[in-house]
Amino acid sequence: MEVFEKIAVDIKEKISNMVPEGEVDVDFMVVDDDTIRFIVAFSQGLYEQKINKLDIHIKTLS
Repeated sequence: MEVFEKIAVDIKEKISNMVPEGEVDVDFMVVDDDTIRFIVAFSQGLYEQKINKLDIHIKTLS
């Protein structure tokens, strides 16, 4: 789980650099044994609602 938390922090830092005056939230969830889902919500201004969302699915290939 620590690895996924590190990935979530890295994603948040990179997107925060792209929208410096906005806010960024990153969460992750384990979908099943080989799928992780990262949910990224961000706003582009301080007073704007977080309406921009990205879903990132990572699945292992076996």
